[in-house]
Amino acid sequence: GGEQELLTGLVAEFVPTRRWEAARGFELTDEMCTVIAAQAALTCLGFGEGLDPLVHVRTVIVHPRTIVLEDEHHEGGGIMSTGTRRLSGEAHDNEGPLLLSWDSVRRETRYGRGRRNVVIHEVAHKIDMLDGTIDGTPPIDDADFLARWRTTNMVAYGRARRGGDPAIDSYGGTNTAEFFAVVSELFFSGPTLLEEHHPELYDCFRTFYRQDTAARRRRLLP
Repeated sequence: GGEQELLTGLVAEFVPTRRWEAARGFELTDEMCTVIAAQAALTCLGFGEGLDPLVHVRTVIVHPRTIVLEDEHHEGGGIMSTGTRRLSGEAHDNEGPLLLSWDSVRRETRYGRGRRNVVIHEVAHKIDMLDGTIDGTPPIDDADFLARWRTTNMVAYGRARRGGDPAIDSYGGTNTAEFFAVVSELFFSGPTLLEEHHPELYDCFRTFYRQDTAARRRRLLP
């Protein structure tokens, strides 16, 4: 219906207005770009502002397999570490590129009933950055909702940090920015699971993204 038409329109806008690069001699096809664009645009469906929330996603670099980076990076807790990192995706600050592993994107698209979605995870980081800080709290203008968001998220984040959460991947306990990205993945990829185990958190993400993904999933399931 209307959502599908809107998504098609956003994808048609996203693909030609972004710079696409293939890493390591990889051959990037139009179909691959469309698959990535559809998942990125899904996050924008409820905002009614076109692709404005993805204003910082200017360049998408697609790697064939796991991305291997040799660099200095934060280990968490402010500790800098030098060495090899193996990633399925990474979002660079501000207008820096979005890095994605096509292997991961393809696997998650094919088995779209899991909790993982690297495109949504990295795009969520970009949305989190819109207010200038990547802290797990995206731009929220309503003071009451902001207070509810912070309280609900901190409680659930505390549980994720302790581990063993039935719905939220343990990586979400790394820090609040990763928590927002991991729960965003779950909100779009496994919404009924999130709603079942964390109804208040689900409601916060439904209010923020302005989409009822669990209701959509139930409509689509036979």
